[in-house]
Amino acid sequence: MCPTPRHSDTPTLGHTCPILFASLSDRKPVESEDEIVVMVVPDYQMLEYVEKIAARLSDDPPRPLIMWNPRLISEDVGVGFNVRKLRRYFLSTFTYVYSMRPLPSGAVFRCYPGSWKVFYDDKARANRYLLAKEQISRPDAEDLEIIFGNVDEKSDEGPSLFARAASIFSSVNRFMKVISR
Repeated sequence: MCPTPRHSDTPTLGHTCPILFASLSDRKPVESEDEIVVMVVPDYQMLEYVEKIAARLSDDPPRPLIMWNPRLISEDVGVGFNVRKLRRYFLSTFTYVYSMRPLPSGAVFRCYPGSWKVFYDDKARANRYLLAKEQISRPDAEDLEIIFGNVDEKSDEGPSLFARAASIFSSVNRFMKVISR
């Protein structure tokens, strides 16, 4: 069953059902007829809206909510421990189906239903990664610190913001080349 388009110029992308777009802050961003909801880069400022939409979608019958590159937790924001804990709990109710997180010394990767994989740079071969560890649960900061052995803490000052950004982009590029082979 396809919902009636909200606008006459609603795109269908070659499908018989229209693809509708809305903002999280719209009065009613999700309709009861919507069969699936995709959120693109929802951030921590919109968490309240995301939680309300997720609750609405869990009605009978439950409908899927897909979040692409969610940024719902920010350690930089001066929010109390309990709020961060609630946000983490909310996010733990989701299943990560695809994740690629570049790191200065490697990357963390998962493609559902596979396990989480932690890779590190191969010092002998440029632009190559070696598998450091596979695990069922998503590795947290402590896991990564143990795996990498504090590789990033070689200097007291640490790398500059520009150097860290360049390192991350370089890591993403190398990792994408490796997994595309």
